[in-house]
Amino acid sequence: MLDHRIGQVLVVSLPDDTARRGYINKHFSELGISDYQFIDGVSHSSNAVKQYYLSNKVFAYPGCFRCQKNSCKCKNNILIPQQVANWLAFKKVWEKAATHDGLTLVCEDDVLFYPGAMKWLTKALDKVTLSNESPFIIRLAHSGMDATTDLIDIDDVQLSDKVAMSNAAFVLNAEMAKFLINKLDVIETTSDIFIHRWCAGLDEVRSYTTEPLLATDLSFNKEFARFASRIHPKGINKLDEERMNTHIKRVESIEQYQAVLKQWLNSH
Repeated sequence: MLDHRIGQVLVVSLPDDTARRGYINKHFSELGISDYQFIDGVSHSSNAVKQYYLSNKVFAYPGCFRCQKNSCKCKNNILIPQQVANWLAFKKVWEKAATHDGLTLVCEDDVLFYPGAMKWLTKALDKVTLSNESPFIIRLAHSGMDATTDLIDIDDVQLSDKVAMSNAAFVLNAEMAKFLINKLDVIETTSDIFIHRWCAGLDEVRSYTTEPLLATDLSFNKEFARFASRIHPKGINKLDEERMNTHIKRVESIEQYQAVLKQWLNSH
């Protein structure tokens, strides 16, 4: 069962993704989570995403957004519409969480909580002072971890300041949601780095990570994936392999970036 101190559960999910929403309904039922809300995700071809590019609110090439070098070997050196859409979906979540007095559990629609996770989430919350007076976040997950992990027989859960890319599942309070909203101006990195490394690492934020982690996702690691990633295809099935052949996440020149950007802005 979900700890009573978590007052709402918000799940980021594209409105037409019946497979993922069906999975969440089943998984949450198994976990004893009955009261949750889907927050409609944002399409990468939406006008909202295009407007961010047109308003110069997305870090633009030249320069890799990851390492800030003009020449690098980063596999993804430009922020693509799917990444911007992911940002805007999480912004909707923050706006909802900012109006809630208690704690909010935020999940993506491919989250997998390990057996025993709800028990250890309660134990983790017992170890911290809960307050709405300052921004607070607990990272519960990391992308691409072993989906066969079982936590039932572990001895205890600890809290650390270790960074984890925890978009799949995290707990925050209203002050943290407001903090994230206020910090968002220009999109300069991915949403997970912004939330869990940049903002969570600031002095005014009380941030923790459960050890062991309590959850992972089911789209990042090809070995355990049940769903195709909405951002970067991993080739988990034939259709996803075809997406990989046309997927652009890196450019080599300003001219190439401008051509790709034009293509994105003209897409439907």
